[in-house]
Amino acid sequence: MGEHTTMAKGNWAWQDLGTTDIDAAVAFYTNVFGWNVVPIPMEGFEYRMLYVGELPIGGVNPAGEDGESGWIPYVAHPALEEAISTINDSGGMTHEGSPHHIPGVGRMSYHQDPEGADFALFEGEGDWSSHVMPTMQAPKSAPVWYELQCGDTGKEIPWYQAFTGWGHVEWPMGEGMVYNGLTVGEAPVSGVFNKDAFGESGQPTHWRIYFEAPTTAAETAEAIKAAGGTIVQEPAPIPGTGIFMLAKDPTGALFGVLESEQQ
Repeated sequence: MGEHTTMAKGNWAWQDLGTTDIDAAVAFYTNVFGWNVVPIPMEGFEYRMLYVGELPIGGVNPAGEDGESGWIPYVAHPALEEAISTINDSGGMTHEGSPHHIPGVGRMSYHQDPEGADFALFEGEGDWSSHVMPTMQAPKSAPVWYELQCGDTGKEIPWYQAFTGWGHVEWPMGEGMVYNGLTVGEAPVSGVFNKDAFGESGQPTHWRIYFEAPTTAAETAEAIKAAGGTIVQEPAPIPGTGIFMLAKDPTGALFGVLESEQQ
């Protein structure tokens, strides 16, 4: 375990979009975010690798077994077997075929947490062992924040901490609402909130990925609509953070956009 791999633990490393229409999804995101796309032949399909400038951030592949479009985030972890056994022993689930190895890139495993949220783990090798997303200080159009909305923060947070090593801070939002920050060292990497307290009780537990707005939040909202997406939550300010919104791409995958305040 080199210095880089331990540094990466608990940071976000990647995201995949599973979609019902790869071509439509790729056209949408390149239009809105200006991502560069590199096709990579895989068994039975073409994986589309996504770049923000020179930074590889994720990929697009066909929708999973449930046939629904959605984003899945990957957490970096230097000891996959150890993490998988912790997940399986504590009420989580590991999908069949995990872990999966891509020579020269690393190993990845696919999971659901106890409330059913999908996520993945990534144990990178070589140059990929220190590959992490620039959370909080992301360049435009790059992943900037990861957020779990769940039913029971008191159970979900320690469940993830057991294998990620995340620290925990509370950010009171007023009116009894608490937004939980999860950290790697001092750096916040994720947010977790109780969906009942935040008025989203009908929603399934899931991870959301936010991308830094390519221009302003308002302009990005217009670009999303013009490209065939829908706005789920109109741009709204979060004091001290920026302006955020939620949207769906034309194939139904939910994602967030944040126009970060200039620090």
